[in-house]
Amino acid sequence: MLEDRCHVCNSTVTMPANQLQAGPGGKGIAYLKHCMSCGEDLCKGSTLSTGEAFSLISVMERTLMANGLAVLRALLEGYLFRDTAEKKLPLSTLCRLDQQLLLPNQENWLTVAILRGRLLQRIRRRATERQASRGEHTEATQGDEAVGEH
Repeated sequence: MLEDRCHVCNSTVTMPANQLQAGPGGKGIAYLKHCMSCGEDLCKGSTLSTGEAFSLISVMERTLMANGLAVLRALLEGYLFRDTAEKKLPLSTLCRLDQQLLLPNQENWLTVAILRGRLLQRIRRRATERQASRGEHTEATQGDEAVGEH
């Protein structure tokens, strides 16, 4: 899954970028797979698989993702379809969808960091459940209950 930040310097991954003046000391970056700030290979960081990511998102978040893709298509084509309607709808229809909170219009509504927090929360919950089923007792670590939720 595409990362939001460099795993080394924590800079935001943004495109397009000026590769000729990017990297350490502004000496340039040869490939887009390198961080434009520190030059590190972004592929070497730990990642979430698409399967893991989709297992961590809600039905509503999946709907928002699908709607976001539909918005991009509508902007490209200049019109949109809604549900199974075969009639072309004007782009102004997007305003109504936005008012119904059906579009992912917030910049950081679902980041890799949020998904990692949810994964960590799931791992801790399962470990606690396993220990409870064996009769062991554990105390929650401070902040565990709020990891990755918004």
